[in-house]
Amino acid sequence: MGPEEFEAAMRELKEDYVRTLPQRLDEVAGAWEQARAGDWDAAAYRTFIRLAHNLAGSGTTYGVEPISKAARKLELYAKSLEGNGAPPDDACAEIQELLLDLIGAKA
Repeated sequence: MGPEEFEAAMRELKEDYVRTLPQRLDEVAGAWEQARAGDWDAAAYRTFIRLAHNLAGSGTTYGVEPISKAARKLELYAKSLEGNGAPPDDACAEIQELLLDLIGAKA
């Protein structure tokens, strides 16, 4: 595979990534809502953190830095609260703001 073919393949992968980004963002938001629904769901919160982590890495891989940066910020903040039960209301509000920043990040 020559450089042109490689670049074309990478462009196609990035286009696929950007096309599926809304679904990925919905998954992150859904995991957050599941963690908060009813009693605190620690497993859903871990899934939420993992999904944010995955977006941070994949955003970098596919050259979508705004997504990567917003996802990393969300991941690190959420991870800092992990293991202490449900985050307090102010931390939940901060997570919600970071999640909105991620959803609003431009691909």
